[in-house]
Amino acid sequence: MGIFLQKLQHKIVALINNAKLLNYILQDIFIMQFGTGFLKFFYRALITGLPITTYNSYSGVHFHSPATVLSSSTYVNYKLTSSEFDYLNNHLSKTTSNLEPTKISLDKNEEVEDYYLSINMYNCTSPMFSLVSKSPVTRCEINTYVINKKKEYGTLIMDYSSNFLSIDADNIFKLPDKTSYILSGINQIFEAKNKNFDFFLNYTSGCKDSNFTINEKLIYFTDKIFYNNGLYDKLYYDTSLILAKAKMPKVHNISFKFFDLEFTKPESIFYFNDNLQFVCSMWDNLEYV
Repeated sequence: MGIFLQKLQHKIVALINNAKLLNYILQDIFIMQFGTGFLKFFYRALITGLPITTYNSYSGVHFHSPATVLSSSTYVNYKLTSSEFDYLNNHLSKTTSNLEPTKISLDKNEEVEDYYLSINMYNCTSPMFSLVSKSPVTRCEINTYVINKKKEYGTLIMDYSSNFLSIDADNIFKLPDKTSYILSGINQIFEAKNKNFDFFLNYTSGCKDSNFTINEKLIYFTDKIFYNNGLYDKLYYDTSLILAKAKMPKVHNISFKFFDLEFTKPESIFYFNDNLQFVCSMWDNLEYV
C-alpha cells in the first residue's frame, strides 16, 4: 500500500492536464460514496514521501507548510443588511456542515459587532507552490465568520478563485479561474470571477494613506480557516500579522456579485503594508470530524 500511495503522489503533477476528469472522479464519485473516509485516504496519499519534519503520522501531527502572503494583500468588507444576512444564512444551511454565521468587529474602533462578508485577495508563495509554479499564486477568497457546534470560531471560505490549480477539502482539485492581481506602481487592479461570483477593484495606494486599526477579533478568527464541509486549516502566525500595519487606499472603482446578491458600498477596505508570514496545518481536524 505504501508504494501505491507514493506512486499516486508522484503522478499528481502529471495529472494536472487531465484535472477535469480527475476532479470528476475524486469529487463526484469517491467523496459521494466514501465521504470523510476518502478525504483521509487522499490526505495520506498526498503527504506520503514528504519530509518527515513536516508531519508525524504516529503522533497525529498534521502536515505543516510555511506560506508568505505578499504585501498589499487586501480586504474588502461588507456589513450585511438583514436581507443579505437571511440570504447568506440560508445559503450556508445548504452548503456547510454545522457552521453558522457569527458577529464580529473588524475595526478596533467599531463598538457594535455585526455580520460581515469579506473578500480577501492576495499573492502568496510557499515551498509547496514552488513544486509546480515559480511565480506567486493569486487567490481571491469570499469569506464570512462562523462558529461550529463545538463552539470553535473561525473564517469560512465560502468560495474562492485562483490562477492555478488548487487543492482543498471541498473540491479536492479546483481548476484555475479568472484571477488577476496587477500592481503597477501605486495603482492596484483586482479581478476575479467564477460561476458563483464576480469581483473587480481598482485603487491607488501611497504613503499618506490613513491607518486602519484592525480589531484583534479578526486575528482570533484567523486561527481556523474553515471549509464548507467543516474541516479547517489551522494557521500559525507571528508579529507580521499581530503587529501588521493596515492602510486604507483611495478606491476608484469596485463591483461585487455573489450568487444573487449584488453588493454596492463596502463598510471598509484595507490592505496590509508588508508581507505576512504563516504556517498552515492542513485539514487539522480531519481525524475528528
